[in-house]
Amino acid sequence: MLFEGFCDPGIWKAGDREIDERLIRYYKKQIYGGRSVVARVIDYVVLRFMLLFTLFVVLLYFSRAIVVSLLIAIFITIAICLALVLVRRNRIRRYIERDILRIKQKCLLEELTLMESGAFCDYISRLFDGLQNITPLEDGFLAEKEGAVYRVFQNHPSALCDADDILKIRRQRRNERIIIVSLGEYSDAAKTFGSSLGMRLVSGQTVLKLAAEKDMLPDEEAAQEKARREMSETIITLDKLKQHAFDKTKVRAYILCGLVVMAWSFVMGFRIYYPIIAIVCFVMAALTFRRNKSHEESQALE
Repeated sequence: MLFEGFCDPGIWKAGDREIDERLIRYYKKQIYGGRSVVARVIDYVVLRFMLLFTLFVVLLYFSRAIVVSLLIAIFITIAICLALVLVRRNRIRRYIERDILRIKQKCLLEELTLMESGAFCDYISRLFDGLQNITPLEDGFLAEKEGAVYRVFQNHPSALCDADDILKIRRQRRNERIIIVSLGEYSDAAKTFGSSLGMRLVSGQTVLKLAAEKDMLPDEEAAQEKARREMSETIITLDKLKQHAFDKTKVRAYILCGLVVMAWSFVMGFRIYYPIIAIVCFVMAALTFRRNKSHEESQALE
């Protein structure tokens, strides 16, 4: 289980390791569509108040007793809130379980792609319960097990194994039972062709499933560290805003925006803020152009 001790938010865990509060807040924000804590608190209070008020009005209509209706409405609202808390915690737990698993799988494929040849052969051999007669190749290795030939590609996970790759192996290994293992996926033509030849095609997703079943995925600490890096990449900092605002592709956009605002003042009538906005756009265009020009000149001098 990823999380234990739900009563205390300070001891949320992944496996045997705690997940820090920043990471938990990041996941909560992802679940709730990027809304901030303040926005979520406001929604929480408003929705609960609406629920309480609705229950009170309905109960008052039937009972005609204000105090009784209010007390019952409060108790029902509290009960519903507690139930929603449990549902929300389970939802967060499942979401983080799935994402930590996704990150583990991503880490594994990256590690396997960059792994040294001997370590890669050893890992795949353990994954398939032992392979014999391993012959390293430039893009993977050949091996044998129980009368079958294993052709393992150490390719990038985004690479497609095509029908030509399968054809080459079949030409080299005629009349043999062949199992092809790829860290990426197979094209539709490769799947059709391989199936017609009676070859078993093991994709990267199947490799990940086998690794999960045999507890051979990266540890929780590595997955959490990668999750933190992904979190930091999504945080909008002042440097990122400056970099985006002064990107060289924005020069024309600033000039066009300034011209449109100036033209708009003639259509809607003169307002003092139209020239101010236009001037700001032209200044931003000039600053962006100058900044990128200076950067290009400094790179040329280097």
